[in-house]
Amino acid sequence: MEIRFNGIEVCQRMDEISKVIFVCDFGMRTSQRVSKLALMLRSRNIDVILIHHDQFPPEDPGLFTEIHEYCYLDQVLGIIKDLYPGNLFHVFSSWHLYVAYELIKDKPGRIIFDNYDCLKGFINDEFLDREYPHVLEAERFCLENADALCCRNMETQYLKRQFNYKFRFKRLYMPDGCSSSKTRNESSRAHHKGGYVFAGGMLSGKMDFFDNWHCQVGLHLSKAKLHYHIYPSNSISEEYKGRLADFINRYSEAAYFHIHEPLPYSDLMDELTEYKYGMYFVKVDKVVETPVRQFYGWGNKLYDYLEAGLLTISDSPQGAFMSWIIRRYKMGRIVNGANDISFDAAEENNVEIPRIFTPEFNGPRLVDFYREVMEHDYEMDEIYDAMLGADRRFARSISIIKKIFETERNNPEAMKALRLVLNEIKRPDLAEKLQKRV
Repeated sequence: MEIRFNGIEVCQRMDEISKVIFVCDFGMRTSQRVSKLALMLRSRNIDVILIHHDQFPPEDPGLFTEIHEYCYLDQVLGIIKDLYPGNLFHVFSSWHLYVAYELIKDKPGRIIFDNYDCLKGFINDEFLDREYPHVLEAERFCLENADALCCRNMETQYLKRQFNYKFRFKRLYMPDGCSSSKTRNESSRAHHKGGYVFAGGMLSGKMDFFDNWHCQVGLHLSKAKLHYHIYPSNSISEEYKGRLADFINRYSEAAYFHIHEPLPYSDLMDELTEYKYGMYFVKVDKVVETPVRQFYGWGNKLYDYLEAGLLTISDSPQGAFMSWIIRRYKMGRIVNGANDISFDAAEENNVEIPRIFTPEFNGPRLVDFYREVMEHDYEMDEIYDAMLGADRRFARSISIIKKIFETERNNPEAMKALRLVLNEIKRPDLAEKLQKRV
């Protein structure tokens, strides 16, 4: 079967995915999501080529068979046009959508869009208008026109139901998950007594520390003479750390409230295994976010805790997907605020990694998804949609024809029936396009 993209013949056989191009948009760090997916593919002998912004190099270059850096838009588009036309592109974006928008518009190959955070409905429109003008229009275009979507959480469900977004083909729920099916250093674990830890981005530096959940947790634990350790992300400023240290020394038992230096991911994961409980409160920065975000989105630290063998303590609200996951897979406990954290869980067993978050489970799903995207006939989808838009009376006929084409691409009787319908709705342009496919 021959597939072409804008006149470019596909570069790989449909029954064998051998190469995928990962493209990281402006502002998208080559995050652990990128690395975890690359690791799953490399373990299945699939070459992963990385194209990334020069400010955010990969922590583990060995995961990629080729690496290309860019610093401006025309450069990344030129790399793709010159070296990889007709390939499969997995495009990772986070708030900045310059590269994703251009690739989805130009279609140099099949494009899978992986949006780290959906913005519509989850981030205040006023904030976006001020700080990221026109990003909502770009995001909707990318979500509705990409060949498929790879989703790390449930945000697109909300967009579909609340704002009537229409997605072009399939969406794959692909959580960040774990790099392994086993917890790290399980046999040599040496928990700090009552050790609690948080790792990741902290809340806005503009926020009063008494409203900051990290401080609420730290104050509560330190009063009980229990240690709370924070390993912030690299984005934390020295000014913020200084103000936080002053707060800790003034209001808490400082010997039990610890702020560490940021660590590379591999070192951080080894450090996390020393603790028993990972803290993951789901708070909203009201200046930036809407309350809905608590129900559909979360970060990857849940899986970091899981892989490190930590139980997660969270105040994820009732009805949120993360709350359901923690309860369903016995990954920790849900509390009602910092003061509801109890200390009677010392005998709880270490959490085990559920199969659905392992690379052994998700790797085949990702490869099958890639294969479906590469094989899918998007031109026929356009013909079906045009016919249904013109006259819904043909819905039953089109449904039957689609079923036939799934097993026999050029069935002559189905082609004849399709041409009759196109003539009936007076669309000779589509009939001509159909004729060229035979």
